[in-house]
Amino acid sequence: MAGVFISYWREDIEFVQRLCHALKAKDCDSWVDWQDILSCLLSALIQ
Repeated sequence: MAGVFISYWREDIEFVQRLCHALKAKDCDSWVDWQDILSCLLSALIQ
């Protein structure tokens, strides 16, 4: 089964957590940007 990438507004975290659990229950792999991707990228560029 194909996996999914989930990016979201931080205020929607509760919905995304429920979505991830539902996907996992259906054996669907997902990757979620639990950390702020933009901040991670900026930190990497600064270093």
